[in-house]
Amino acid sequence: LHLVDTNVCFPDRHRGPICFGFPGYMTFKAIRSGHPHAQTAWLHYWASLGVLLFAEYILAIPFFWLPGYNLIFTMIFVAMAWPQMRATSRIFSLLAPQIAKNEGVVDEKLRMLQAKASSFYPSIEPYVQQAEGLLSKVESMLGERVPEKKD
Repeated sequence: LHLVDTNVCFPDRHRGPICFGFPGYMTFKAIRSGHPHAQTAWLHYWASLGVLLFAEYILAIPFFWLPGYNLIFTMIFVAMAWPQMRATSRIFSLLAPQIAKNEGVVDEKLRMLQAKASSFYPSIEPYVQQAEGLLSKVESMLGERVPEKKD
């Protein structure tokens, strides 16, 4: 007997390919193409996804148990990742005015968070340097960076 259905409480493993795999690859292609329209469309996707994932994080606490909750959010993410549906531009146009209206408050909260994180940095600095060293090794193993593709 399971007291918690992990597919309902932790659906991220099922949404990873939808939210990150396909959009990540399409963003890569948009960046390489150099087409501003495609790049803007995928920037709208990532900005909207970030806000919606944050909203879902908050809403999941009281509502994850409702029938269809996971399905509704999954369908929203599918619609966002499917460029022909233009769901991301619709969602972004709804979110942008609200974010802009509260931009000063959000910026202040982020500054406070950055200050707290900066005071924490000295204790993790050796790990950051180790990660930078590993990244350098990976870059040297891969050789050249992938050039931007210009059509």
